[in-house]
Amino acid sequence: MFKDKTIILAVHEYADFSTTIRKSLEQLGFTVIELDTHQPLFKYKNLTQRFHNFFRKTFLKDRNYKHQLKQKAIEEQLLQQLESHTHVDYALLIRADILPESVIDTIRKKTDLVAAYQWDGLDRFPIIYDYIPRFDRFFVFDSKDLSVEKVRPATNFYFDYLKVEDNRTEEVHASFVGSYFEYRNQILKDIARQLLNIGVKTDISIFSQRNHEIEIIQSLGFAHLDTTISYEDNLTRTMSSDILIDVHVNDHKGLSFRILEALGYDKKIITTNTDVMRYDFYQPENIFVWTTGHSTAELKAFIDAPPKKIEQYIKHKYSFTNWITYILNKPPYTTIQLPK
Repeated sequence: MFKDKTIILAVHEYADFSTTIRKSLEQLGFTVIELDTHQPLFKYKNLTQRFHNFFRKTFLKDRNYKHQLKQKAIEEQLLQQLESHTHVDYALLIRADILPESVIDTIRKKTDLVAAYQWDGLDRFPIIYDYIPRFDRFFVFDSKDLSVEKVRPATNFYFDYLKVEDNRTEEVHASFVGSYFEYRNQILKDIARQLLNIGVKTDISIFSQRNHEIEIIQSLGFAHLDTTISYEDNLTRTMSSDILIDVHVNDHKGLSFRILEALGYDKKIITTNTDVMRYDFYQPENIFVWTTGHSTAELKAFIDAPPKKIEQYIKHKYSFTNWITYILNKPPYTTIQLPK
């Protein structure tokens, strides 16, 4: 489909997610130029720079100078990675707000079509508003952001190229893996308690490196992760589960990857995101919307109900293959819409 096409890939560093996207792009025929967005280990270039930072911090109360030096180091690193490439067919930037403006402008000059996808609500990282006009195609996953000029709708996706073995056991099993957010604690505790009451085993694993958060995680009876696991390792856990648990971020309505994974890999899911009911793949046999006031009997009925088969054309619409052809405007593809 994209044989002999080149693409620049820059993804916000999260659980080695860029590796999975790179593999997916290569499966489709791309030659991938992956930018390393990891922050380099910072070192002062000389004693003058170190003294200048000390002076500004101590006497001028300026604590941003070192941060500015770090940002400059990232900028130089990324520009150096781009230096040898004179012409590229496409660029895909996910969370483009992590990139310095000069890097985006350099990509723009070298590339025929530059597309960006913001998998967080725009207001979470508002600097992105200034970047939007720089792109040929800019996509958001939260319907409330569609009022912004020049943005287009998209959802997250599931990776349809991955062949992860489904290693479920006879015991019904529900799982959650994520970073620590305080607002999730009580919800996850309530979900785990209700599932336990109806005989469903839960595996809730939460990442944190802060001592007081680790104590809370352990006091709730959850497993603590001291390092993030890669996205593909997370998918291995997904494939061993019958049910996924999804507690969405409060300040946006966009669908998490967990919801699309449940769709693509034929899993049931419990989610707090009520917006999922407005999508064409929603079936109450497959998706339990967790709200206050539901009964344990309702949850048990959901667990016991046979799953509802989703039409293949609907599943394909939310696959990575359809997603990337839509993002890059390379027909044929099915347009992805967000409910208004």
